[in-house]
Amino acid sequence: LREHTEYLQANPGASLAEIALRTVNNESPEIPISWMEGQLRSGRGLVLLDGLDEVAFVEERLSVAQWVERQMSVYRKCRFILTSRPAGYRATPLAGVDVLQVCAFTSEQIENFIDGWYLAHAMHNSQGSKKAIQAQAEREADDLFYRIHGSPDLPELASNPMPLTMMALIHSHQGTLPDTRNALYDEICAHFLGGRDAAKRITRILKPQQS
Repeated sequence: LREHTEYLQANPGASLAEIALRTVNNESPEIPISWMEGQLRSGRGLVLLDGLDEVAFVEERLSVAQWVERQMSVYRKCRFILTSRPAGYRATPLAGVDVLQVCAFTSEQIENFIDGWYLAHAMHNSQGSKKAIQAQAEREADDLFYRIHGSPDLPELASNPMPLTMMALIHSHQGTLPDTRNALYDEICAHFLGGRDAAKRITRILKPQQS
């Protein structure tokens, strides 16, 4: 939604079909708007709208939310799923919708997530017998789980799937994990603003710590 905010401000009457094609036609052979309109009006669409809260200014976010409500009315046969952080949504709620909130992971769910993540990671990146790969994944997953629960800061953070994924990425690259929230954020920034750029041979003026 954030990527389309400026366009919607200038074109408040834009249809969902038009907005969808602004993205789709950049990545595939051009699709006629009449076809897209027909698909949506007949209900053959699952409409996924991501990041209402990422529209920074409340006035703009409110107008985007109102635009979404109009599209839900026009294309009422389709199912709509809109994502937002709670604080961003509370300031600009939509009428007539069911609101669901993602629950925090329990300790058991954190452990299951780490086990599954490391097994997938090991199978993709390691060579050897299936038994050896599984054993490697179990060792690394156990170490990460131990490090998370050995910190006073990280268990709460790990209850959210996104930070937990970041922890797994940092741990898999470094074999260790910072034990405080601030140090973890520093490592995440260094990895995503430094390591990934280096791998893609991108040179930035600012260092990750400065960004």
